[in-house]
Amino acid sequence: MLPTLRVTGEYPPLVPDARAIELEQRVLAALRERGPSSSIELGRALGMDRYPVRMALHRLERRGEVRTVGMTGPYRAWGVEGPVPIWEAMPAG
Repeated sequence: MLPTLRVTGEYPPLVPDARAIELEQRVLAALRERGPSSSIELGRALGMDRYPVRMALHRLERRGEVRTVGMTGPYRAWGVEGPVPIWEAMPAG
């Protein structure tokens, strides 16, 4: 049997790499340009899959740069059966 490892205290902050930072900047710029949008719409606008866009949106949300303002969907053509969050950029500054 393997020993149980217990971790106490706070975890160190995640440090995104340069590609993640660039993607976050692109997603935020597209959101500010387009207005409230889903990760699917943003992915389509950026020419990429919705999953990395969704992860970037969640990182931006943790930093208070975007927020969810509603739900839409389903996007059955994209294989999404349930509701999809609509995101908006927080005012800069």
